[in-house]
Amino acid sequence: MEPANIGRYRVIKKLGKGGMGIVLQAYDDMLKRNVAIKLPNETEPEDLSRLQEECKVLTRLQHHHIVEVFGSGSEPETPFYLVMEYVEGVTVEELLRQEGGRLDARRALKIALGVAEALAFAHRPPLRVIHRDIKPGNVLIRQSDQQVKLADFGLAAVLAERSGKTAIGTLAYMSPEQAAGRGADERSDLYSLGTLLYEMLTGQYPPRFALDPALPPSAVPGVTFPLAIRERLDWLVLGLLHRDPNQRVLQRAEEVATELQALLEGQPQRVSSARPARSSEQFFPPPTWAEPASKDSWHPPQWQPRQLPVPFGGSKGFAPDKANPSLNISCSVGLSFSAFCVGVFGWIYVLVLPPSDGTALIVEIGAVICAIGALMFAASAPEKDRLRLYVWGWLALGLAVLGLLLYPFGPLA
Repeated sequence: MEPANIGRYRVIKKLGKGGMGIVLQAYDDMLKRNVAIKLPNETEPEDLSRLQEECKVLTRLQHHHIVEVFGSGSEPETPFYLVMEYVEGVTVEELLRQEGGRLDARRALKIALGVAEALAFAHRPPLRVIHRDIKPGNVLIRQSDQQVKLADFGLAAVLAERSGKTAIGTLAYMSPEQAAGRGADERSDLYSLGTLLYEMLTGQYPPRFALDPALPPSAVPGVTFPLAIRERLDWLVLGLLHRDPNQRVLQRAEEVATELQALLEGQPQRVSSARPARSSEQFFPPPTWAEPASKDSWHPPQWQPRQLPVPFGGSKGFAPDKANPSLNISCSVGLSFSAFCVGVFGWIYVLVLPPSDGTALIVEIGAVICAIGALMFAASAPEKDRLRLYVWGWLALGLAVLGLLLYPFGPLA
């Protein structure tokens, strides 16, 4: 239960809860303004000095695209809390849900530009602050003027280090070097920004940790971009998602912001230090403006998606990387097993009970529902596990459907 007051701040409501703590909306009675207060889940005495030092750095991150940190405090019941600017609006995560999963290209580019400018400021010496957790839930859109605000810098690193974690961030947006425990630098934030931009443009995640080449955003079914920026936008997004940080086409957030601004203004590429792409890489060079490449020349065979047909999902499917892979596998296996068991019981009822009883019909319908559920979860499982899950699901569905077909004929005796 949240306290009614924290120091001079009067708590109004809880705004959210994450792995590292909860965020409250509160009112500062002294300065007459709303604030957001972050309370870490657990704070050990040895963490306090480091958290306070980290807070001093964060208070220097004063930029129009960064949620401002006003300071920190300590109370007997609350060993440490962080006081931040309160932003009334929505997160990009909420915006994506409202818009059906993806945004139009111009809006997505404007949001990415705001994040890139925030990172460019934070990455500059002498601060050199790495965010480490760029994701839709940490990007806010202020309601009054649609200003983009990047939140949640810093403190996660201190708390995660105490818990023994070497990889800090959210898996779906985490760079390969972070996931491998090799640490993070400015380019890791750019990889996460590329993942965020890919999701805003397509409604899907790229392959996690760049283990497989991502499909160009313009080649995702249902996604269309203006012809003038299509290939350049693909080049930029895929270039940020390169597995090797040294090979990412842009190495600094300032360069990314400059390129995004040029795309929004319809200007030629402005970044002279961009790394040229090679045909063997998973991205292509920006097109020349005099002779724009055709869609056919842009989409060579190696870019074809390597996915099995997804039942019940339409052209977009169930976005295999959108959900928890382990949960999808467990649910698919469990539902397939349930469908087999229920289907066998249904067969027994079909062979013993007359059609007028109806029990066999209900049991077999239940088996069909379980089997369909198994196939739906299989569609969202990792690609390497999807085929065997499909086989189990279709076998269970076949057993149940065959029982339904035999139901009208009654018992054999």
